[in-house]
Amino acid sequence: MYAVIPAPKLVPDPLPWCLDLPKLKSFFNPLSEQASTEACRKESGFTLKVQLGARLPPTPTQVSKFFNSTACRDFFMTVLDVYVTKVPMCLVRVNATYSVENSVLSSLTFDKLKDLYGAYQRDEAMSE
Repeated sequence: MYAVIPAPKLVPDPLPWCLDLPKLKSFFNPLSEQASTEACRKESGFTLKVQLGARLPPTPTQVSKFFNSTACRDFFMTVLDVYVTKVPMCLVRVNATYSVENSVLSSLTFDKLKDLYGAYQRDEAMSE
């Protein structure tokens, strides 16, 4: 009598977190050359190097200016394109319990992000 041994299942390696990719910055370095990057910084008042380096959140005024800026809309679409088409497959953390593959971001638009942020702000205000 022969024992039936199931074939081993190949389990793919778990995807890395996008922020942990060793060369992540190299995908975004070319963005500093784009006109929309500097224009967005000026129009929103968001100093990316200082705030991101210190992990400071943007102020409500900066967020409002960001979402009302054509340059920031263009900048967002460029960043999104890099995440979806140039960065290798990885996970983007949405919140403490939820993450998505970076390819899923292809369905995100500037207006959807603006709506999500508005809903988040309303929820935050209600919980205070």
